[in-house]
Amino acid sequence: MTQSPSPNLRPGAAAHAQVTAPAAAAAPAAAGTAASAAPVLASPAGVPASVPDNPAAMPPAASPRPATMPPVAPYSYNARPSLLGTGLQRDILSLLIKVAVIAGIVAALFTFIFGVFQTTSPSMAPAVNSGDLILYSRFDRQYAAQDLVVVSYRGEMQVRRVVATQGDTVDISDGRLIVNGAVQQEANIFTTTNRYESEISFPLTVAEGHIFVLGDNREGSTDSRIYGTVDQSDTLGKVTGLFRRRGL
Repeated sequence: MTQSPSPNLRPGAAAHAQVTAPAAAAAPAAAGTAASAAPVLASPAGVPASVPDNPAAMPPAASPRPATMPPVAPYSYNARPSLLGTGLQRDILSLLIKVAVIAGIVAALFTFIFGVFQTTSPSMAPAVNSGDLILYSRFDRQYAAQDLVVVSYRGEMQVRRVVATQGDTVDISDGRLIVNGAVQQEANIFTTTNRYESEISFPLTVAEGHIFVLGDNREGSTDSRIYGTVDQSDTLGKVTGLFRRRGL
């Protein structure tokens, strides 16, 4: 529909109004199109929404929450049965295995490293009494004076005290023990030291690698006064422990 020019307008003004009217009508339409193209940010209640200048800076839209998954059944498999069984049977077998291992270790220690035996003679009294248990080391065969050593004489194991080592000269005179010309002051010996009628002659020099041993109970003790010096390699070991019979 064409509007007629107002009678109050001049002819030139009427033509200008006809040109500007369509432009003014097109401007709101363009603004509405731009507004619909630009995303509008959600805002809290009562706060006007604002549109960012750069649409690329907007945060990404949240992905939809996945639906709740049904519970998954636990994975099951066919386990191998225990070699020791179950319950009380397994506990008993486990205990027996531990006892057997410990017994094997102890047996190996006392077979190859240590030795133990019970004395049956009073020849070392009062230091060692009849019935005492003797623990000795099989690998320790380096001896010094006053060491206790385990030797075997005619199949009998015995404990004796080392009184002289290689290079020492031993003599027995007037009931006293003399080593390298010096009378030995033996506080724990309560009997006299006498010679025996044997093939051993004094004074005697101990050969290399040998030791001279005596019992603490010098009266009636079977020792180097009868069988002479002892080769260190023939000894059974050095005494490392003693257990009194009354303490067992």
